[in-house]
This record gives sequence, structure tokens and C-alpha cells, in this order.
Amino acid sequence: MAGHISGVQKRINNVYPMANFFHCASHHLNLVINDLNSLAEVSNCVGKIKEVTTFVRDSALRRNIVGNNLPKLCETRFVEKHKCIKKFKDQYVTIVEGLEEISKSNNFNSKIRQRCYEMLTAITTPTFVVILSIMAKYSAKFETVSTVLQGIDVDLQEATKHIQDLLSMLEIDRNNCENIFNSIFNEVKLVASKIDLKLKLPRRNVKQVHRENYPTNDVEVYFRQSLFIQYLESVIMSLKDRFSDEKLKIFTLYNLHPKKMKLMSDQQFAESVEFICTLLDNFKEHCHGMIYGKRKKSNPP
Repeated sequence: MAGHISGVQKRINNVYPMANFFHCASHHLNLVINDLNSLAEVSNCVGKIKEVTTFVRDSALRRNIVGNNLPKLCETRFVEKHKCIKKFKDQYVTIVEGLEEISKSNNFNSKIRQRCYEMLTAITTPTFVVILSIMAKYSAKFETVSTVLQGIDVDLQEATKHIQDLLSMLEIDRNNCENIFNSIFNEVKLVASKIDLKLKLPRRNVKQVHRENYPTNDVEVYFRQSLFIQYLESVIMSLKDRFSDEKLKIFTLYNLHPKKMKLMSDQQFAESVEFICTLLDNFKEHCHGMIYGKRKKSNPP
């Protein structure tokens, strides 16, 4: 569909060179979330959520131990993806306890117990718990916006407004990152106490390659700088790129709809016409001709 070489987009462009291709707004938002996979911690967390979820759901016995209501993380079902991350976080303590039981139970063979132990080790690190809490907090917000964007009566400009509201909220959180993350970290400490996890700084190397050495010995400050701020800045940058003003200007064409024209001020209408004139040759002259023709018909000599 979106292929620019041989996809439907390319075939339409061959016939109509001025046609612009856009993903639906909800799909675009999902691409923003996928951009977060450039952060190693986010990518690892999502990968482990998928692995644990699949492991539990593949066996009725494992489901009985860990829980039956653990949804599968699906990349293409946008709303369900956000729900899965949030639900995994809500059931995190139960999942850890269930995996501990499986890893020690004689009802499973050594291969299953070993695999279970490896997953348990991976999801009981301070970094995993912190990034899971961050992702769960914002997945709840992304889920709300994604649900609205998939509504049957949402137009292009209304979708743009929802994205701008989301962007404003993220920028406010970035500017107030200390207070926002303090609230998240308090939840992390509560979860850590339930699974006997000690929150400590990751091991440091003299020459760090895969992550930065932040100059602090405070655990909360370290994770705020290395995870929370990085997460927010990545989302904000991706939103601005994928929903940039230049890309959204084309939505101005929707102002030609009579319903929209009735609600516009003279200045807004003039600005829309000026922009549309840059896209369509002789647009203004054509409009004047139509108006003149209608006036001539309504006021015959």
C-alpha cells in the first residue's frame, strides 16, 4: 500500500502526480511509538513482554499459575498494544511470582524451567521495572488518543488537534520532569519492595559504548536522566517529525468543505485560499469565475 516504488501509492502518483500519501492518523501515532524502539531499553522491554506473554499463553498449566487474562501484544492492533503494556504492568508482581513458581516446579521439564528462569532474570532488573512503569503511564494516554483517532466521525483537522494536545501534554511533562518522574519512581519502589528487588545503579565501565555514564550516584536521578527524559524527548521529536506543520498543511484542503467554510472567519478563509493556490493552478481565478457565474444567474439582466 505505502510502497513508493511499486505500491498503490506509486501507482496513484503516476496518474495524479500532485496526490499526497498519508497514513491514517492512528497508524501514524503507532509509528511514533515504534520509533521508540531506537531506545535499547524500550526495545528490550517490549521484546520481553512479548516473550513472557507468549510463554504463558502457550500452555494451559502456565496460564493457571500466572493468570488467564494476560493479553497478547499485537503490533498491528494499536489500541490493544497499549492495553497489553498497561495490563502487564498492573499484573507485574503476579507474573513474577508465577514465573518463580514455574522455574522451581517439578511439573515442568528442565528446558521450560531454564527458559522461565532466564525470562524471570530479565524482567526483574531495576531498568526493566522503571521503563515498564514509564511505558505503562504513557501507553494509557496513547490508548485514549488512538481510540479517538479511530473514530468513524473524526476528520483530518480534528485528528490534528488531538495530536497537538498530546504533544503539548508531553512537553509539559518534559518541562516538569522531576515531579512527574518522582511520582513514577515512587510506584517503582513500591513494586520493587514486593518482589525483593534492590534498586541500584547499573554497572559502569571506564569506556561506555551502549549507554552513557551519567554523573550521579542517586538512583532516581540516574533513571530520570537515562530513561525518562530520553523516552519523552524521543516521543516529542518523533511526533513533531511525523506530524510536522509542513506535512499537515495539506489538510487545509479540507477547508473547501461547505461545513468547514461556514465556521471560518474571513481571515482564516483567505489564508486557506492562499495556501490552496500554491497547490492548484488558477484556483483563485476559478473561484472568482464560479462566484461571478452564480451571481449572474441569480441576478439576470
